[in-house]
Parts: sequence; C-alpha cells; structure tokens
Amino acid sequence: MRALTKSRLEEAVAGALAGLAAAIAVGATLLAGPIGLGLLPLPTLEPLALAANLSLAAVLGAIFGVVFGYQSHGYAASIGGGLVYGLLWWVVGALTVAPLIAGQGPTWSVAAGSAAFPSLVADLLYGALTGLGLHVLLALRRGDRPEPAPIASSTRSPNARVVIVGGGFGGVAAARRLERIFSREPDIEITLVSASNYLLFTPMLAEVASSALAGHHISTPVRASLPQTRFRRAEVASIDAGARHVRLEPSSALPAESLPYDQLVLALGAVPNFRGIEGVEANAFTLKTLDDASALRDRVISLLERADVEPDAEERRRQLAFVVAGGGFAGTETIAELFDLVRSVRHYYPGLKPEELRFVLVHSGDRILPEIGPELAAYALDKLSARGIEFRLGARIERATADAVSLSDGTELPSRTLVWTAGNQPNPVVASVGAELGRGGAIPVEP
Repeated sequence: MRALTKSRLEEAVAGALAGLAAAIAVGATLLAGPIGLGLLPLPTLEPLALAANLSLAAVLGAIFGVVFGYQSHGYAASIGGGLVYGLLWWVVGALTVAPLIAGQGPTWSVAAGSAAFPSLVADLLYGALTGLGLHVLLALRRGDRPEPAPIASSTRSPNARVVIVGGGFGGVAAARRLERIFSREPDIEITLVSASNYLLFTPMLAEVASSALAGHHISTPVRASLPQTRFRRAEVASIDAGARHVRLEPSSALPAESLPYDQLVLALGAVPNFRGIEGVEANAFTLKTLDDASALRDRVISLLERADVEPDAEERRRQLAFVVAGGGFAGTETIAELFDLVRSVRHYYPGLKPEELRFVLVHSGDRILPEIGPELAAYALDKLSARGIEFRLGARIERATADAVSLSDGTELPSRTLVWTAGNQPNPVVASVGAELGRGGAIPVEP
C-alpha cells in the first residue's frame, strides 16, 4: 500500500510540473500569455488570471499524471494519451463549463465548436506537451532506459515471486499494474502464465469467424504489453497451494515443470459448460479462442463447398443449416455473423438456392439478450427475424449428433453445424487450489 501511495504521489507531482511547463510553453508559443485551457480568457496577463490559469494547468496535469501514469512502452503512448486528455478538456472547459460560467447553457454545436477552435488547438497542444513532460520526468525519476530489460534477464534471486495464471483481461491488467507499482523493485519477480501468447478481445470473436475481421485485429502480443514481466506460454495443469507451486505443461515436446511462487493471482477465466448434455461436447463448436473462430469459419466454407455439388436434397439441407445455442451477446452475434458470412459468399456457389439456407438460434429464455432491456432485445429480435433468422425461445438442446440437434419441445433440427455459447463454468484448474468452492465451482471472493 505504501508503494502504491508513493507511486501515485510521484505521478501527481510529475503531472503537475509537466502541466505547468506545458501551459507556459503553449502560452509563449501563442504569444498570448499562459494558456486559458478553454475556461479562462486566453489573451490575458492580469496577475489574478495568470495565477488562476497556471494553477488550473498544474491541477489538470496532476490529474493526468494519476489517471494515465507512466507508459513504459514509449513516448508515443504518453503523447497520444495527452491529446485525448486535451480533447476531453476542450469539451468540458470550452464547450461546457465556460458557457455555464457566462450564464449560458452548454454549447455543443458546430457553430460553438468553430468559434472555440483556437482553444481546441491550445488544449491539444497542452495535452500533448503534458504527456511528453510526464513521461520524461517519470523516466528520469525511475532511471528507465528507452528499452527496459525484462525482469527475466536479472541474475539476482528474487525476494518475492508473483505468479499470475491467465493471460486474459484480468491477468494482463494485474501484471501491468504490478509493473507500475514495483518498477523500482528489482527483487520482485512477476511471471505471467498463459496458454496463448496474445491478449484476445473475445467479444469480437464472432467477427473473426465471419471474416469481418482478421485475427490480428483483436489480439496483441502479451510480451509487447508487459516488457518487465516474465512470460511463460504453457497450460496450467494444477496448483499446489501447500507447496506454493504451479505445475506447467508447456507442450507435448517439453516436459512438465513446477513454477514456485510467493503470491499467486488466479485469472484463468471460464471454459464452456456443456451441462452434461449428450453429444454436445463431441459435436459442437465453441467460441473462446482464435483457433475456435478459424475452425468455425473453415467449417462453414467447407460445408458450402460440399453442398454446392451435393445431389441429395436432404443432405444438402443438413449442410446448409446452422444452429447456435445460447441467446446472450455471444450467441446472438454469432448467428448474425454466420448469416452475413454465408449470404455474402453465396453468389460464388451457383448450386445453392437462398431458400435452402437456414439459421436457427436456440435459447432457453423467453427473450434473447437478457443482458439488456426488453425493448432493445425485442428490437434486435425483430430485425434479425426479418432477415430470415429463426428463433426457438423457451427450448433447450437435449441431444446433439453429427447430423442433427434435438430440442426439449420435441423438435429435431437437421444440421451439421452446432455452435455452443449457452454456458460457462470456472476453469477446472481452480479446484486444485484446495480452497472452498462456491456456486458453480468458483472460489468465493470479497467484493
């Protein structure tokens, strides 16, 4: 906690100094005294206004320092953050606060924006210089080099070893935060273990499955995001909390090994929950990784190729029927993306008729998208239904085979493609920790 407080204080002080210097630089550049930052009159050298402007610049800089902190991966990120910060302040200051002080309402119009354009230029320049100044001051303070060496290169034995298992949003965010807090503590070793070497934006996997996006558009290398964290690409087989070891399985070509830790962060996320339904795990596609998305896309294209030359009408209907289980965000977006994919390439397959294509979403609830309000969910249902997507609400999948899906209402859907997005469960590795498990097999945590 003391390290965290000290780090925040350093960032606030450095931000205040950077903001003050940026305000003076911008004011001198514009030959109009200190920058008004969209709130106070820009061309003024009155002592009171001068003090107010400089104080405001220092306060805004301190806030910037605390919010953005030190970007260890370069100047560009700090400057980019400063530009965004300057733009936000222009909207808040010039278009909102200043008009309110003048007895007007917020002036969010094209005319008002055009009139306040000089202030926008000043605020953007202020933000960029503040970001650059903050980076330089913190880099000098921490003694960083342009390309910091990873912690793994140190030959000293660490006094504390922190192991993070899981390379998703939670694991990478935790590692980033720990890098910032302990950037000046070389005796603290941070290691992140993940089965993949990239951070994946999973909400957009459906777009990869439909070829609307490429895989690299929603993924970024973990090593590039965490320059001071040791990275191990491996599966976590089990965790021995008593001995404080994580058992790793790097690959079939490498032997299993144990990774010791002093502090452990669990960020393994969830895995599909097939609910013990007969045939689902063996015959369904999931959508958790880039490999899953690629496999689903390849499956769809392969079936279109087969159906284009298939003489049997019944078999062709099976090949051209696509079933998605689960009506949440993942399932609804997946069925829509599959629809778009098939419709966009159908003209390449002259043997296929539009009426032969079938897209079905099965959901046990009484409406899709339970995460949002009923009116918006109903709107989405109407739009997707109008496009030709079928919805089987209030029904559950009871059995799945390679060529059909059986529902609880007695319906059988002939299909060779089932996508399962109907449930998740905690990664089973957490059970090996030995902690008391709560509902669904998760470890209970504090709020």
